[in-house]
Amino acid sequence: MEDNVLKDVLQWQYPLWQTPLEYWENKISAASIQNPIALEIGAREGGLSLWLALKGFQVVCSDIRNPVLTASPLHRKYKVHSLIRYEAIDATNISYKGYFDIIVLKSVIGGIGAYNRKDLQIQSFRQIHQALKPGGYFLFAENAQASVIHRIFRKLKSWSYYWNYPEYGFLKRELADIFSIVDMKAFGYFSAFITSSIFQKTAVCVDKKIDHFLSSKNKHIVYGIAQK
Repeated sequence: MEDNVLKDVLQWQYPLWQTPLEYWENKISAASIQNPIALEIGAREGGLSLWLALKGFQVVCSDIRNPVLTASPLHRKYKVHSLIRYEAIDATNISYKGYFDIIVLKSVIGGIGAYNRKDLQIQSFRQIHQALKPGGYFLFAENAQASVIHRIFRKLKSWSYYWNYPEYGFLKRELADIFSIVDMKAFGYFSAFITSSIFQKTAVCVDKKIDHFLSSKNKHIVYGIAQK
């Protein structure tokens, strides 16, 4: 995928978040699903909805408030707007039952569980499971609790006082209790501290070299696929 498309799909820190996207790419193909339909949760500008539409999915692009004004310009830019509709959806109360082949989110779970509401994070996992077709996939990528150094660094961010970064073990345990199959990975250390895309590419290369030496619970992002 070209850099300009990656930037539009991933929105921020795209060299880092490219890792889970490539993992999903290798696992999921619309060609293997008849009349594929997907849901993006917490879409903002609709980057992952764009990715899914470019792969041939019909997509529901959603956020807590209807994202049509923020997301539709990007989809029109790529001429995939005919494949996408927009809805306000609360991840803790999804009205769809057994409807989607794929549900995807990126950096949303921490907001769902704001102010230490782990119960709402778990509730959202159950709602996502319920909204998927049998055999459907939940694709997730999230800023994890990570190391002590990451947690100290994040205190500089304005949202750190309420954002609930999920711990690796918590995600693995709760998803395994709900879904039939969970494949979960973690990645990133130094790249978490870099905002410039140019320098972050270098940091990602360094992270790949040291990846095997780090515990999953100390890595910056956690990602994977859970199957119903």
